[in-house]
Amino acid sequence: MSVAYSSLKIGKTNKTNTGTSSVSNDIVNDVVTNDPIINIHVAAKNLAKLDLGSESDPMCVMFIQQNGRWLEVDRTEVVWDNPNPSWVRDFKAMYIFETHQPLRFCIYDCDSEKGPLENHDYVGYCDTTVQQLVSSIPQDLSLPIKNEKLSGPRGNLILTTEQATSSSSVVSFDLSVQDLKRMRTFSRNNPYIIISKPSESGRELPVFRSEVVPKCSTCTYKKFSIPMNSLCNGDIQTPIVISVFDFREGKTDVFVGKMSATVQTLMENQGNKYPIKDPKNKDFGFIRINQIGIVQKPTFCDYLRSGIQLNLITAVDFTASNRDPSDPRSLHFLNPNSPNQYESCIWSIGTVVCPYDSDQHFPVFGFGGKINGMLSHCFPLTFDQASPNVQGLEGIVTAYRNSLRMVQLSGPTCFAPVIKAASQVAITSFAESHTYTILMILTDGVINDMVETIDAIVDATSAPISIIIIGVGSADFSMMDQLDADQNPLRSSHGMSMKRDIVQFVPFNQFLQTSGPSLAAEVLAEVPKQVDEYCRSVGFVPMMN
Repeated sequence: MSVAYSSLKIGKTNKTNTGTSSVSNDIVNDVVTNDPIINIHVAAKNLAKLDLGSESDPMCVMFIQQNGRWLEVDRTEVVWDNPNPSWVRDFKAMYIFETHQPLRFCIYDCDSEKGPLENHDYVGYCDTTVQQLVSSIPQDLSLPIKNEKLSGPRGNLILTTEQATSSSSVVSFDLSVQDLKRMRTFSRNNPYIIISKPSESGRELPVFRSEVVPKCSTCTYKKFSIPMNSLCNGDIQTPIVISVFDFREGKTDVFVGKMSATVQTLMENQGNKYPIKDPKNKDFGFIRINQIGIVQKPTFCDYLRSGIQLNLITAVDFTASNRDPSDPRSLHFLNPNSPNQYESCIWSIGTVVCPYDSDQHFPVFGFGGKINGMLSHCFPLTFDQASPNVQGLEGIVTAYRNSLRMVQLSGPTCFAPVIKAASQVAITSFAESHTYTILMILTDGVINDMVETIDAIVDATSAPISIIIIGVGSADFSMMDQLDADQNPLRSSHGMSMKRDIVQFVPFNQFLQTSGPSLAAEVLAEVPKQVDEYCRSVGFVPMMN
């Protein structure tokens, strides 16, 4: 596939003579490819207004074409109440000269950051190719947004392309805005900042957007970091722009003013204030650089080279809501002509994760079923408590298929016992072989032990584990977003807060037509970051080139 959309690559680990794991040169070379990666920054102008009461809340989605179908690759964030958005989150594609690489960009007017695309209002689309984007450098490519079902102009999509630079360093910021003049007579400012870099076309490309601090003229923003290659293409003498905006609920935000300086200048003048110039070049307040620094951050390859492995634990739902496996309507029905949804998930995720484990021994569990008439919420599909491991990805699938003859479907749906068991395995595995664990829970229903599950997840945030929950079937999985905790961090019944975000949930029905790479990319995208966060928390420092 020409377009790069996942930071995890399929590889194979080998044992060294010392007994620790290392990554073969073939894998490392595969991750660092000779084909150039391009960054695609997206903006839009004059988007059609679909909501009567407010401006558009646009999101852009990139698709690639495979086997005659358009497959979703990635999404930007939603920019609220703005018909002229410049999205911070960019897209990445691998440019291969000899290959035709069509791309489609679709614009949606959204009601939330998540959810299936069909839940959002469709504005329109633009078609182009990677080759056209590369040939447009250094100019912007402006394309009219099309929608054959609606009349009238839909607006234009603006694509700015640059070749990605390689750097493992990040720039950390601690910034304040001070003494902002009032933008409105009868209410106070709600300021936020956007950091941008210049492009060869002259357009400012946003790379960071802060939180909004309500009703203030002086405030300090949460500390944040930006990869150096994203901020200034690895060159600290490249000017960056810090802009201040006033947030307006239900209306387009108002530009307050901006300042510009190089990263090097900011580093040499920490503690200084810079005037914010409004559109008339008048001072409107100040930006204070409390602290700024450059930190070399390890890459996922650095962790692999230093002995980190990945192990996959699979947990399968055997509750009665799946229907009897002999029923063709059952989610567990074994069709000789095509895999069921449980099998598809195992193959999709296992194909990516399993090669990163050197001994190829993978625990497989079930929950919500009866064994010899006894209900269990965590039992090995080997049916041997002392030996829950199977050999290889094929062993996981075989154990699942064989278990359907041995397990009586029952219920209720409880996650906590599996999460606790997997956490203990993860702690032991990391201590013995620096193996980081990925727990994949495959389920068809609503959780019946939500409080206990949240407690188990909060406890697990101290362990070397990531949890992937994939909802199969057509049940209502709306409560799963609470576990995902992207917006609201989890807090246990004992008042303990999660230490890091370790849960990713996706409903499989979004990937029925694509499964494979698209599913794996969605659920595994956060794993490298989670590995880095855990290793930092325990002082594991990888070797870096």
